[in-house]
Amino acid sequence: MVSLLTESENQEIKDIKMSLSVYCKQFYRVVSSAGYNSIDIPKTLSHIELLFKCFESNAIELKAKYSIFGAMENMVMLYKYQENAGAGFDEHIDSILKRIEQMAVQGMEQANGDTLKSSFMLTEVMFSIGQDQTQLKIISVCISKLYHVIDQQMISLNADILALNNSLKQDQLHFTRENPLVGSIMQKIDIIGAFIKMMYRVFEKVTTKTSFLQAYYQFVASPHLASIFIRVFGIGIQIPNSPNNNSVINITGLQILDNVINQLKTKSLECINYLLKKKDKQCEALIAANQHQVLNGLRNLIPMMIQSLIIFGQRSDLEQLLDEETISNFVVEALENLSLTTLYDSFKEVFFRFLPNLVLDVGLNLIKTTEAERQQMVDEPVEFVGLALDTCDKQ
Repeated sequence: MVSLLTESENQEIKDIKMSLSVYCKQFYRVVSSAGYNSIDIPKTLSHIELLFKCFESNAIELKAKYSIFGAMENMVMLYKYQENAGAGFDEHIDSILKRIEQMAVQGMEQANGDTLKSSFMLTEVMFSIGQDQTQLKIISVCISKLYHVIDQQMISLNADILALNNSLKQDQLHFTRENPLVGSIMQKIDIIGAFIKMMYRVFEKVTTKTSFLQAYYQFVASPHLASIFIRVFGIGIQIPNSPNNNSVINITGLQILDNVINQLKTKSLECINYLLKKKDKQCEALIAANQHQVLNGLRNLIPMMIQSLIIFGQRSDLEQLLDEETISNFVVEALENLSLTTLYDSFKEVFFRFLPNLVLDVGLNLIKTTEAERQQMVDEPVEFVGLALDTCDKQ
């Protein structure tokens, strides 16, 4: 099966690879469920090696690898339960992590987005091993390398944005999807977004138990990770004379680009909000010691976020913009972020300073019923009532 998946020449096989990858996931679900008693450790490791080759292969499309992700996770979990500890376990895990690190380096050197995303998927898989020492190794070997990868992506992205902004000062007619700079910007945002989505899922993995795993506290205290989340909000296209240039909400008129930038910022906010909500006594101690790096990064971001929402609330086309899903999702997550940060004393002065505008320009304008909601009230009254009840529950 793996030989067929990694075959690159035969067109007939290429056409069925998606189906093969789905079957692969189902097959390994069955294998892992019975494997503890029926497969020995060397065979489990052989299966992991075969699946790893699928992630290394350029002959398998990324969407097919998402199915193989489930197969790999099943076998890694099986191996954990079979061996669990000892020199052999550590040796094999170290070997896998080293190969993931090498894959990330290869993807960065070759500017291959699919290879980088494959390394993200494998890194996430390894966090399924819910052991402190193993997960700390994943951070030191894989995640630390991915921080560097994403940092390089952001540096390159900022160079593309600067070049595009300079070109727009001369000529806005080429601000289209076909512009090579726009394409390059979207590709880099796609990679950064894949990393941030992966981190959100990892956060969920390391906080599933009553007591959080040590890996979670390392993430909370990581200046590298906080820098990535916060720097995302500096991504924006400067349209000459646009009133939106000072806002973190991207509204340029090129919707396909606006969407990917706003989606990236929304996902980053989801991660930030998760870290603010998901806390225990040790997280509180990190906050007290000024070591909660995301919270530290928010000190500069929150005033900018508030001002962006005020600018947004004052727009004459507010109602139409709120009908754009990516924009409305961002606004919801931004308001959630402001709500969470009001719990911290260090932000109170900022909120008091902007309070009148927050109430008048943001709050009152956003609670208005939009034309789309009015139409839904007529066409789908049950759905409209459900939405209203959900909104009340949320508040």
